Amino acid sequence: MNKSACIGIVLLWSFALPGCDNVTSAEIAVESPERIDPACVDAAGRLLGTAERFDRLPERPGATEFQVKRGPAVMSILVVEGPPHTVRTAFGWIGRESDEVELASLQLLSDVHTAIVQSCGIQAPPAKVTTRCKTRHCKNWPKQ
Repeated sequence: MNKSACIGIVLLWSFALPGCDNVTSAEIAVESPERIDPACVDAAGRLLGTAERFDRLPERPGATEFQVKRGPAVMSILVVEGPPHTVRTAFGWIGRESDEVELASLQLLSDVHTAIVQSCGIQAPPAKVTTRCKTRHCKNWPKQ
């Protein structure tokens, strides 16, 4: 199975497949009964600072996607129209990277999630926040 198919399946359904290498991934998903405006997610990029590159990707029906980079860390944000309305922040790749890259990716994921919650005024409850982690550093994440 090709690497793109493996990573897509693993990130979407959170399980490994025979024939796929180990996958390193983490995700924070926010489901809300209220609409989450992609503009407030875009505005969250300004809260992160100048070390991050925050790019809005081309629109697709029912969803808006962003990519965020900081040093060796790269992650994606997917805003999906609902109900429930969802913001998924995640990173993932096939195999393993250095501790530095894994830790930087987890930190970026946490920082981006915090900026989105602040920028969009998301409150739990009524929003439901779930996390998923498949790295060597899951026990230390998320930092509260």
